[in-house]
Amino acid sequence: MIARKTKTGIIYPVFLSDDNIDYARAVISAFTENTGKKKEVIENNLKEIELKFQNAKIIRALSLIMMRKSIFVPPVNIDAQALREYIFSMARIPPINSNEREMILKSAAESFNIDYIDIENAIYADKDSESILERPYNTDEGKLIREYNLEQLETVLLKCTELNISNASDWHFVITRIRRLGLLYEIKNDGDKIISVNITGPMALFENTERYGSKFSMLIRSIYKMNEWSLTASIKVKDFSGDKNIYTLKLSDSAKFFLPSGTIKPEHLPEHVSRGYPIIINNKFYFPDYIIDLDERIYVSINSDERPDNLNWINVYILSDRDKKKPGSIAFYNDMDWDELFNLISKKRNLSSEIDNYSIDEIKKKLDQIYPDSQGMIDYLESQGLIPLRVLPELGYKIKWKNLDIIIEKA
Repeated sequence: MIARKTKTGIIYPVFLSDDNIDYARAVISAFTENTGKKKEVIENNLKEIELKFQNAKIIRALSLIMMRKSIFVPPVNIDAQALREYIFSMARIPPINSNEREMILKSAAESFNIDYIDIENAIYADKDSESILERPYNTDEGKLIREYNLEQLETVLLKCTELNISNASDWHFVITRIRRLGLLYEIKNDGDKIISVNITGPMALFENTERYGSKFSMLIRSIYKMNEWSLTASIKVKDFSGDKNIYTLKLSDSAKFFLPSGTIKPEHLPEHVSRGYPIIINNKFYFPDYIIDLDERIYVSINSDERPDNLNWINVYILSDRDKKKPGSIAFYNDMDWDELFNLISKKRNLSSEIDNYSIDEIKKKLDQIYPDSQGMIDYLESQGLIPLRVLPELGYKIKWKNLDIIIEKA
């Protein structure tokens, strides 16, 4: 991270401009001119370049981007660890002359079906420094500089404890991205107009933590592509005395000049689905992510527990692979499964033909309270004049039989 701090509590990342094009040109040349050579050769070349420039950190950072995005391959396509074990098992005592060494290596080459000339490169083919640059990252100096600037901004936001976004040209995009990252937010509004959104993490209520910095960094990678935006961030870093302190980062869409070009790709939604818009009920602000218009209007909210009264509202949770689905919730892994959501809605509509939506919600709450008392749940449904075997699957429960007893579990 290369950032500047002021004694007045301001911090800002140091962006490169076209005046620094020679830094990027030198780094790109180190890769293009060494195509087909070992990574170790490129790394040594880059160290020499660092000595020629005033700021070695910039050379290292630009080199890291090129390293990550270039394609390296092993010098020989072989299981290097198995080859080493074979050679060392044959040479329990190091060979004392070249003939013995040659005999062992020829035997290994024959056993692993490779040319003898490649055997020495193959022994440590799995070592990172031995990998060969097959294709350098295809970029130009200006593009590389702008990628560097974006990563500098992301690195500063890794130290962020709280983020405020205002003047956004697409609030739906902002709030949907916040929710999908599992962050908390508070909307400041003037009627149905959003003024700003303050973003924190779940533990921010209890401690001044930087643990959500990676999510703030992921958020800015999307947010900066909007036409208009402003942000104010609290950044926790060491001050001039060496103690950690809170600095303020302020940035707006004018910084786009220094960042990679890009626009927000429109989301392709199924038929009958549109983007949400702000809704105010009893002076409280709600923001559904999507609206489904079938025979009735259904509001869909992502990763949110809000549920306004008197609206047909569905909360859907987007989980990562390591997350566990909360019993009874509607959840999908990694992205929306619109087909499955429409299937669930269809089941609920079938139930709604007999019971109104308010009653369905009340029945579901009552069943959740009774669960896991299977017999108690059945008795309750029957007391409401409902058929348990038909209603329970529609409300997210599985029915199993153990001998003659019914066992009810959450789906």
